[in-house]
Amino acid sequence: MGRLERSFLHVQLVLAAYVYELTQSNALVGLLTTVTEAGMFGPQLYVSSLIEHRARKLPSFIVMHAARTLAVVCMCAGIWVSGSHVASGLLLFFIACVLHRVLHGGSALAFTDIIGKTVDPRRYGGFLAWRAALGGILALVTGFLVVQPILHRLSFPGSYAVLVGAGAAFTGMAGFVFYFAREDPMARTPKRRGLARVVRGGIEDLRADRNYRILLALRLLMRANGLTLAFYVPYGVERLGASGMAGVFIGVISASRLASSPLWGRLSGGRGNRACLIWSGTFYALSPIAALAATRVPDPVAWIVPGLGFTLSLPLGVYLIALALFGLALQGNIIARNAFIVETAPDDRRPSYIAFLNTVSLPMSILPVLAGWAIGDSINGLDGLFLVVAVTGALTFVVASRLREVREDARA
Repeated sequence: MGRLERSFLHVQLVLAAYVYELTQSNALVGLLTTVTEAGMFGPQLYVSSLIEHRARKLPSFIVMHAARTLAVVCMCAGIWVSGSHVASGLLLFFIACVLHRVLHGGSALAFTDIIGKTVDPRRYGGFLAWRAALGGILALVTGFLVVQPILHRLSFPGSYAVLVGAGAAFTGMAGFVFYFAREDPMARTPKRRGLARVVRGGIEDLRADRNYRILLALRLLMRANGLTLAFYVPYGVERLGASGMAGVFIGVISASRLASSPLWGRLSGGRGNRACLIWSGTFYALSPIAALAATRVPDPVAWIVPGLGFTLSLPLGVYLIALALFGLALQGNIIARNAFIVETAPDDRRPSYIAFLNTVSLPMSILPVLAGWAIGDSINGLDGLFLVVAVTGALTFVVASRLREVREDARA
């Protein structure tokens, strides 16, 4: 259910495509990415201080998830209103989007803690991989057979209102299904720590744990690596004429994540999550290079793809490879980073251990706005952004290589 929800509410592909088609503004696309990132991770440290001491986290998850569903409904209303009143509709959309992400970040902490208590940490990477693979099948079908036809056949902005409305329905259903999850209460509930004590605890962890410091550096680099995703749609539209292809882009990324999930799970279970993080850095570096290459290859012939409403050319094919590489890197990073943190986090303060990394890296959320402002309407600016991200991907490879594998059973 969660993967289906994200297929309809993907910030960088669906929501960013809506904002760009409405405003033709790279700066607003960057602003959308920034406010959603800030909303997702900014309040997490405070939320962790509210739920960490509770014996059971499921009630907190249910409340936040229900409120998140309502926020998505308001996002849908904002898109619909923007058809006749652009400014007011866009404002409602942005406010609801921020609320949705704030509640998403809080419920994600509760969800991770529940799963962390249920799944053996040594098998956590494999669990995430197979969960992603099964959800990816649904997301792949949704991207090609639902999202893309809706964008192709319905007029703007009604097409995006339908997509976000479907996302609201799947958000509600996902919360309803997880309501029936079994959560064993903590044997020993820690005393509640205020926000100041949570922050001091995170600083002490950074001083004492070399891996924790490297994980923070990787978190910062991953924020930079994700910069290109919000601009793949504008770049594809301007350079390759790929207007209205957000559904195809989602399908390609979903297919890449789906196909690679079992491989990442096997690598995580065999050689450990450090190896996954190293390889994900490699693919992060290759993705923007492939995107740049797509605009420089010849275009001798093109094929009409029946039923999907677009024409496949050689440059577009190379561009889709760039998206596939990004999906490959993203999946490896998500599986390995989350599994590595769960392996190392203390059981009695897992929410704050995770939230501290996310909140400290929050200043990086301003990067999409700065990138959008610097790029403006210049396509050459996007070329420069892709080159920068190729460098940060290479740095991810180097930094991840310095991690110490914490699992004794991991093969070198």
